[in-house]
Amino acid sequence: MLEVRLRGYVGTLALEVELDVAPGIFVLVGPNGAGKTSTLKMLLGLLRPASGRVSLAGEALFDHQRRIDLPTEERGLGYLPQGFALFPHLTVQQNVEFAVACRAPSLPRAARADEARQFLRALDVPALADRRPASLSGGEAQAVALARALASRPRALLLDEPLAALDPGTRRRVRAYLRERLGALGLPTIIVSHAPEDAEVLADRCAVLEQGRVVQAGAFAELKARPATDFVAAFVRGDAA
Repeated sequence: MLEVRLRGYVGTLALEVELDVAPGIFVLVGPNGAGKTSTLKMLLGLLRPASGRVSLAGEALFDHQRRIDLPTEERGLGYLPQGFALFPHLTVQQNVEFAVACRAPSLPRAARADEARQFLRALDVPALADRRPASLSGGEAQAVALARALASRPRALLLDEPLAALDPGTRRRVRAYLRERLGALGLPTIIVSHAPEDAEVLADRCAVLEQGRVVQAGAFAELKARPATDFVAAFVRGDAA
């Protein structure tokens, strides 16, 4: 379980986010500027909250009152940023090996390469190993970026708008792919999206963020049937995204 109780400021935006993320897919949705990416950065330790706490499987990653603030690399969180951020000068294989090396720097090079190949096979993209990121389609880059995130062997996953850069047809295919792959991992996973259809297809549970605050959380069908506010009603219809 990833437990989040955070308060802080990003510019003039006041963030107040409370989430309980069980193993499975949790989608945090809201319009642009609602604070979704900033929430992920606070979880990662890239932005410092003013108060609150974050714990994963009972271990405190951040606790303002107890003065606990683990470095990003010690939090056990896998991160897939917007745009995937693959290293353009490295091959697909080398991109994944980089994550293995960061996690286990003393691992021999041959063992790192073998482990990277295992992650590429697990994501059904071993044939891409020798290609450069610039030659990949959006869906292929998505899979490679996810393989790299998983190669760090995270205890939870954070994905920031993983579908935003894809054309509609690829988006539908990759959405189904993520639902299958991420659902099988059994990790607490937060996907940030501005699109309600992502929550409808992907989420075991979701939350709607409006101007830095969670205004409703639950199953997407529940939000659609019993919206707590007019904003939630408009958002799940696709009118406020």
